[in-house]
Amino acid sequence: DLESATIWVAAPPLGQLVHLASTRETEIDAEQTLLLAPDEPGLKQLARSGKPQPAGQLARSGAAIAQRLGSSGADLAVPLVSQEKLIGVLLLGAKRGGLRFSAEELELLTLLSHHVATVFENARLFDSATYEGLTGLYRREAVLEILDREWNRSARYARPLAIAVADLDRFKSVNDQFGHLAGDLVLQRVAAELKERLRETDFIGRFGGEEFLMVLPETSLEGARGFAEKIRQHVEGL
Repeated sequence: DLESATIWVAAPPLGQLVHLASTRETEIDAEQTLLLAPDEPGLKQLARSGKPQPAGQLARSGAAIAQRLGSSGADLAVPLVSQEKLIGVLLLGAKRGGLRFSAEELELLTLLSHHVATVFENARLFDSATYEGLTGLYRREAVLEILDREWNRSARYARPLAIAVADLDRFKSVNDQFGHLAGDLVLQRVAAELKERLRETDFIGRFGGEEFLMVLPETSLEGARGFAEKIRQHVEGL
């Protein structure tokens, strides 16, 4: 019977806490993104304790965390800790009617927090092993596993399967002239454009530095050629 619940999670690689989800309907603006450094005194205290702490007590540790706790309407902060590392924080609003959390509820929340932290950490590890950080596309190993699966399905059921490889021409000149940060932006933009033009049943991964591999189930050679040329023209137009 809580007024609200909000979750902050630690974003890799530096572990800053960012807003993930909330039952509160209020809009979160740029000043309320909940980007908090993991070395904030209040967060370090919360992680060390491993137990729910009153939000008001944490708010006294610094202005930044006080502002963000206030915007979340938190009454209680529950640390999500896995292997002594802060994975996130569950923020619970006050109980309706002004009731206090009982000792049994606090004990249950402590137990629950360990399971939730493990779930989030496993999800993060899965994402880091499956998706490439820069572009958000499948990693090379992951897309090759998908290709192997779709190849076997195609052979077993005698269904068409097409594969397309895209390579950015003269990409080295972008890095040389504008720097690697600009090159990263180009890769991100092209990856987003490629992904947007795929069907929900298609797959795309980053195959190399500026190479992309697309797996197109239920696609004939003629259809794949037409699709590839449309994508080529679109990227050229960028």
